Amino acid sequence: METHQPRRDPDKTPLLPQHGKTPDADSDCDVGCFSCIYWCLSLPCCSLPCWGGLDCWGGDVADSGRRRWRGKSQEDAWRYRNKYPGKKDNLDLNDNYRFYANEIPCRPDGALIDDIHNGWWGQYDKLERLHGYIQWLFPIREQGVNDSSQELLLHEAKRICSDPVMHERVLKSYELMLDFYGMKLKDRNTGEIERADNWQERFRHLNHSSHNYLRITRILKCLGEMEYEHLKAPFLRFVLHEAIEEGTLDHTLDSCRNYWIEVLRDDQERADVREYADEPN
Repeated sequence: METHQPRRDPDKTPLLPQHGKTPDADSDCDVGCFSCIYWCLSLPCCSLPCWGGLDCWGGDVADSGRRRWRGKSQEDAWRYRNKYPGKKDNLDLNDNYRFYANEIPCRPDGALIDDIHNGWWGQYDKLERLHGYIQWLFPIREQGVNDSSQELLLHEAKRICSDPVMHERVLKSYELMLDFYGMKLKDRNTGEIERADNWQERFRHLNHSSHNYLRITRILKCLGEMEYEHLKAPFLRFVLHEAIEEGTLDHTLDSCRNYWIEVLRDDQERADVREYADEPN
């Protein structure tokens, strides 16, 4: 569970979001998650009672609400790191396996995984505009807001990881989104990241699109479920370097410090990356 605070522009009032889903620790949507809070916090002064009691921009109430959300996110990260204690498998469900086997398309976007990998590379407008595909490319053991997707089940993850072709497809999905963010996977073994040729344009986009930070949370969680845990810390170190030392992704710092680092499953690795993130500039 993760929320990101938008920058308020008093001259631009966003449209009222659609209601109907209550945010909770199991939500990890790609855009529109916790939309009531987003909408409320984007107003100069909001008279609507938001979920969680965020009644206005700033003030003790809003600060208290943000602390509650951060507390829930810490609980969610703990459950993820400990592999969801008490969560049961369901052998009757296998949509994620069939999608990664290239047998069924993602819904509602209607594309097979090989078609996404071969046809969507560099299609940045499409990757930004569509949202349902993210929960198919990066399934996790939590149900998101795309009702057409299925949460990842343990037996599916094991089958995907044991099949070289399907496991390679997970890596291609990661590389597809890295390109979308202006990055390249320099070394698959170490997870080292480098800038893509068009990094300036894509970094500007990433630095001002907080819903992509929710996507990154999902991507990192999925990598851990799919036996690519070793890719996560190098990604975070790269983003932190760009944010802290280069100043190119400074808007990602809150998400990196409060959410992304917390989904590293190795305690020492998590502590090391957190230390780097908290070093004085």
